[in-house]
Amino acid sequence: MKAALLIAAVSFGLLLATNATAVAMDEQDACGGVAAPAFLASPLAPWKGAPLRVVFTAEDALDGELTLTAPDGSVAATSRERHGGPPYFWYAEVADPGAGKWRATLKREGASAECKVIARELSVSAKRQRGPGSSEGSVWPIRDSWSHGNESLYSAWIEKLFDAPLDAAPSWPALHEVLR
Repeated sequence: MKAALLIAAVSFGLLLATNATAVAMDEQDACGGVAAPAFLASPLAPWKGAPLRVVFTAEDALDGELTLTAPDGSVAATSRERHGGPPYFWYAEVADPGAGKWRATLKREGASAECKVIARELSVSAKRQRGPGSSEGSVWPIRDSWSHGNESLYSAWIEKLFDAPLDAAPSWPALHEVLR
């Protein structure tokens, strides 16, 4: 049980680590005046054979459904479970995605028509792509800055990291074990 929890925590940690890309908007969302939902897909350049993980975060407590649609139009993963709050988040994973154009869709119940569906396109390549190089004067590439959306994604990661049954006590001797 502890090993399974560690694997789940590490896989979600990888979602937010350097192989991930976040798309978030800090301006006020036209949908109720709260921050726009943040989206994260991992890895940065998804490829066939590596798990594809997707998370949406939102400030509002609406119920919703996250779906990952494969290039052939079939639904590969669905999650109706809303976690946390606030921020609230939805998480889905496909263990072995096929190459092609994928679509991550969050359908929020109770939202207005123009705010009900949030979708992002993802491209899964047939082979692993080379990762980004480091920027001059830094150890790793800097692709984003700290924002409200990224803070929400970080909060979702921390919650998922410690999501365990009450009788379990997740712990790790070093942070690098979680981030690898």
